[in-house]
Amino acid sequence: MKRFFGFTLAETLVTLGIIGVVASLTMPTLVANHQKQVVVTQLEQTVSLLQQGFIRMINDNNAVGLNETPFCLNMKGEYFVPYRDRESAEILKKYFKGLQLSETSAQVRALEAKWPKNSSGGNSWLTTSYNVGFLPNGAAVNFHITKRASETPQDCDTIKAKGAAYCKFMSSGWSNFPIDVNGLKGPNMVGRDIFYFVLTDTGVMFPAFDKNWSLFNTGEPATAWYIYDNPTKRCPMNASQVGRTPVRDNYSSCAARIVMDGWKINYYWNGTTKY
Repeated sequence: MKRFFGFTLAETLVTLGIIGVVASLTMPTLVANHQKQVVVTQLEQTVSLLQQGFIRMINDNNAVGLNETPFCLNMKGEYFVPYRDRESAEILKKYFKGLQLSETSAQVRALEAKWPKNSSGGNSWLTTSYNVGFLPNGAAVNFHITKRASETPQDCDTIKAKGAAYCKFMSSGWSNFPIDVNGLKGPNMVGRDIFYFVLTDTGVMFPAFDKNWSLFNTGEPATAWYIYDNPTKRCPMNASQVGRTPVRDNYSSCAARIVMDGWKINYYWNGTTKY
């Protein structure tokens, strides 16, 4: 007669307990890694979509730069306002199918009212909500684009010899192209779902505060403007914060870290010393 051996109830409970402990330790990391991958994928897709549209706009008009296209030439002011610049708004929607813009002042006020507040009670990054657009993939983009290109104060050939990728950009400020990868959804935090980019006159986009940004502003590849290149896993406010304790973060350079790390989030994205 054969005898069958199995686990006792106590042994089974101990095994399940061990599995539970291991799962509780590893699950937060797995969830965080998944969340970061979702954010990076959405960001990369959005940047690619925007670049393709702007480059096609330039090519269709046989223009040298974005500032020579009807989109910019038809602006009635120095920067794009959808409810004022109706012709430019229609051109933009032609190149970005499904784009939703606030084309009346009432729509702008409605958007501001429903936009989630940040931790300080402010309207997140929507300091210029009148030119925010929503793409079909769910991302929100601040189309704060100027009529004229901003040129580097440096000699263009000199900084290009040092590795600069552009000498002009279509900006109305240092953060001219914020991207919120999930639109109205939270957490509405820079470095978590909001990332700063630069739109160049050629339609190509680069992250703010990378090496190109430093060269554009100072003529040198590594200065206070170039805050990605630091030994920490943070995105500090500026280079002077790199060696300080505690490091002051505002995460403005996180897009640069992501791109230069091969489209990966390798920084402390929850604001602490943990990933």
